[in-house]
Amino acid sequence: MDLAFVLSIAFIAAMIATITGFGSATILTPFLAMAIDLKSAIVLVAFFHLANNMSKFALMRKSVNLHLIILYGLPSVLSALVGAWIFGAIDVTPIAIGFALFLITFSLYSLFKPNLHIPERNSLLVIGGLISGLTSGLIGVGGAIRSIFLISTLLEKEAYIATAAAIAIMVDVCRVSVYIYKGALPQNHLLWIIPLVVVAFGGAFTGRRLLYHLNEGTVRKAVLVALLIVGVKMFYDNVL
Repeated sequence: MDLAFVLSIAFIAAMIATITGFGSATILTPFLAMAIDLKSAIVLVAFFHLANNMSKFALMRKSVNLHLIILYGLPSVLSALVGAWIFGAIDVTPIAIGFALFLITFSLYSLFKPNLHIPERNSLLVIGGLISGLTSGLIGVGGAIRSIFLISTLLEKEAYIATAAAIAIMVDVCRVSVYIYKGALPQNHLLWIIPLVVVAFGGAFTGRRLLYHLNEGTVRKAVLVALLIVGVKMFYDNVL
């Protein structure tokens, strides 16, 4: 698999993530792992994920919800540091399977019960932040959990995307810093970071233009469908 194909997938991933608020790492990591080893793929995608969220934040920063950043974002940062620190030291397969089953159950139930929302309580937002940060550090996928909690707050679409991006930036900076400190950077593929970052910005710009044509209900359904796909794929990859 050559770099051009990886960049094509990365562009699509960045575009989709700008509409759904998550998914760039989930989509790109399996494809990149076909070209290099999984751990190296997770680290490289972390840089791509950071660039994608920085671009989304720059485009929609005026819509950020500071209350959610404090309640949800700060716990995410702390748990992401823990997850990144123990990255590779434990078997994450049982975590991935449980995570996948939860995503499948929640997304299916929410699609058939559109009025379902996680109660907007400060304590639940803190718990959600801790869970998503930990999964981000461990397996590079935390946006799905973050989206479950943020769409339940009924934010307007741009506020949802911008707030999710701001929180993701905080988490990504922490885990990337730990990866670098622990020497996890894939030396043979360092030059891939630059084109991945460029593509991340391009995909975010294209995705934002598409977002203008979608209403909040459509975005919510797109998020739930994306959650279902992520859950099924993750279950398949770790069980079958």
